[in-house]
Amino acid sequence: MEYIMKKEESKYIKAKKRVKEIRDFYGHIMLYVVVCSAYIIFNLGYLDNGRISQYFPWWTVFTMPLGWGIGVTVHGLSVFVFKGSPLKKWEERKIKEFMDQEQRERLK
Repeated sequence: MEYIMKKEESKYIKAKKRVKEIRDFYGHIMLYVVVCSAYIIFNLGYLDNGRISQYFPWWTVFTMPLGWGIGVTVHGLSVFVFKGSPLKKWEERKIKEFMDQEQRERLK
């Protein structure tokens, strides 16, 4: 009975961790959209009548959003496509191994 309860708790903890990963990704996207929009608007010169934008080539406006966009894409892939890195899988195997070892020691 105790093992079943622990198994249910484990499922709950995994589900809670998964929801946190997804929530963090959506927060990352929201921050990306807000910051990049402000960055682009400022660097295109809409706020200062083009004074700042005359000093930089036009393509530099998009370098930060592009680089950060690659990071957001990788974050999204790790959350939705790959659903965990090899390090996470190793951690789960080790946790299971230690739990099994503890269970065997209790039964002795």
